[in-house]
Amino acid sequence: MAAGDPLASGEPHSAGGEPMTQDAHPAPSDDRAPPPVPLALVRCGPPYLGDQDLCFNAGMSESVSSAPDPTRDRSRGRLRVAVIVDAIENEYQWGLVTGALTAIQDTGALLFVVAGGLVEPPDSPDRGDNAIYDLVTADSVDGVILFSGAIGHAVGPTGLAEWARRFSPLPVASIGVGLPELPSFVVENESGTFRATTHLACDHGHRQIAFVEGAPGSSEAEARRRGYERGLAEAGLALDPRLIAPGDFTVLGGHAAVAHLLDRERINVSLLDAIVAANDAMAFGVIEELARRNIEVPKRVAVIGFDDVMLARVGPPPLTTVRQPVDRLATAALRNVIGAIRGTKTPGAVLETQLVVRRSCGCLTKATRSAESGGGLRSTSEVALLARRDQITASLARAARGTLVGAGAGWEQRMLLALVDDARSGGGHLVEVMDGILVRLARAGTDPAILDEILTDLRAETSAALECSAASRNAEDAFHDARRFLHDQLLRLRMRERAELTFGMQTLTHLARQLRAPRDPATATTGFIEHTRALGCDAGLVAWLNDDGTSARPVLHYDRAGLRQPLRFPAKTLWPGADPDSRTNALVIHPILDRHHLLGFTAFSLGAVDGSLHELLRELVSDRLRHRPSLLSIPAATEPEPGVEDAR
Repeated sequence: MAAGDPLASGEPHSAGGEPMTQDAHPAPSDDRAPPPVPLALVRCGPPYLGDQDLCFNAGMSESVSSAPDPTRDRSRGRLRVAVIVDAIENEYQWGLVTGALTAIQDTGALLFVVAGGLVEPPDSPDRGDNAIYDLVTADSVDGVILFSGAIGHAVGPTGLAEWARRFSPLPVASIGVGLPELPSFVVENESGTFRATTHLACDHGHRQIAFVEGAPGSSEAEARRRGYERGLAEAGLALDPRLIAPGDFTVLGGHAAVAHLLDRERINVSLLDAIVAANDAMAFGVIEELARRNIEVPKRVAVIGFDDVMLARVGPPPLTTVRQPVDRLATAALRNVIGAIRGTKTPGAVLETQLVVRRSCGCLTKATRSAESGGGLRSTSEVALLARRDQITASLARAARGTLVGAGAGWEQRMLLALVDDARSGGGHLVEVMDGILVRLARAGTDPAILDEILTDLRAETSAALECSAASRNAEDAFHDARRFLHDQLLRLRMRERAELTFGMQTLTHLARQLRAPRDPATATTGFIEHTRALGCDAGLVAWLNDDGTSARPVLHYDRAGLRQPLRFPAKTLWPGADPDSRTNALVIHPILDRHHLLGFTAFSLGAVDGSLHELLRELVSDRLRHRPSLLSIPAATEPEPGVEDAR
């Protein structure tokens, strides 16, 4: 590792600022002049830089060791990659998991999402969950991705890097925290909170800006605090230690932070202008606690978060936040590991963050920016728009950030031409195009919420070319109708998602009742499979470990083909026999614990449910089977000796 490499100490490298966006306005590309910089940002904020999605760190070390031969013992089937997470019930880790799942589909590989809690120090009494990580070896997987920003708080970057050596000689990559000797994929945490703080100070004129820290020991949290402090200094504001509240990256931590500021530190709320939280979950908690105290956001106190999780878009109020591209983090790490498995080593990467301005900071209107510094394009509105077609469509593509692949080629052109038609004569052309895009996105399983930001970008890019005329009024009507149509569709989508979540909770409730009621094991097993399949889990395993933990005996093993024989298998293979068929792309693996002792583990295909339901399923199975291990059982066939791979 090169001397002075910031990732060597766990600190993300800041490659420069990206422009503050109006509800996710992207930075201009390098081949066009940057937009005019607001005077406030000339004084306080970072410069507008180019659109650099991946800033590769040439000094980054490669994998800890050479990769295993990918042709070795392929009798078990597909290439396997383990993803080590704390849990998948929070949206940040769930977003990383789904990002990795999307990226892996084209590879034919299988993800093992292993949720074993925070990595605890060796002397910690709470490290029982970690025992499941001991089963992740070269016998079970071909490579490993660590969600270091989630699992490493208790041991820090150095301790986590030492802990990760257990996976040698497998290729290993880190997400969220730069680890010595490992290719790491991080974001510009410090510059993100720097932009958030200078936005509040310089664009809104706020002077008393508080900060809610992240979890103790988190290098991400430390970098975000440094960005806040640097932002204050850039704005000429003194650092007041009383305005820094402890946090833990949870919603309840946000509640506690407000209590700390207002009750313990006795900060006069009339003098408190704004609060920057180190993640969105705490920002939501801050907003909830302020509301409980009848303090309006953003009227009395502005709030900014960090992450840009899905809930940030809907509020209330919609949350101004620093977006980190979790899907691209997962994709980059996955490509790195699979490349290393195949013999190609690449360095880690630093991805830029982006300030997404919404209502919670006090930006109540969608400000537009001049799309051109010159004014010679306005012979007519239509000619002006078409003359800038390439620039406008390129801007829309950047706003989409690669998420609208399912919309079909040329969607940017279709939206612009529909707006031109509406500006000329009305008629709902833009709504018609939006409807077609939404249908395509639904088929592709893509969240259409990004279209709201794209409409904002389209309006900003075209408003300067539209004269104050009938064309301008028609265009505004088109935008209004398109946004109303989109919001109606998003509301229906959220209602459907809520219905699916309700169905999932009801299914788990019925499963809990079934496992609680006395019945014969065969009936319990059949009902269990029916309920988990209703959750979208088409493959599942519940296995008990023998006394020394070397082998495992399934009490339940099924896939799409049906119920499987419970043949004993080596525990460190994590899945008996052949892999599930190619329609199963990921298995979520959880420990079954008795206090801090690992009794066994579960593995269920990711299915259509969200991470929180998987966590509840784990808790339910663990609780019931820990006390009634014979509740599920299958008639056993003659078993081979442990260590012998079962044949199908």
